[in-house]
Amino acid sequence: MTENLDELEEAVAALRGVTEERERLIRRRDELIRAALKGGATWVQIQGVTGLSPRGLSLAINRLPEELN
Repeated sequence: MTENLDELEEAVAALRGVTEERERLIRRRDELIRAALKGGATWVQIQGVTGLSPRGLSLAINRLPEELN
């Protein structure tokens, strides 16, 4: 039983690390999307690169950077 708890603890820690990295990458992607739009890229171009739906792209554009939350 203790072995299972140790393994569970390791899995949770690994997931936490992956989740934090994912959140960091999403913030960076959102920043780059906003920069690309300011630089003249179209929604269609950005959708082609990111694979985001129109709704997903809208959410990414409007999501506030962490420091502004």
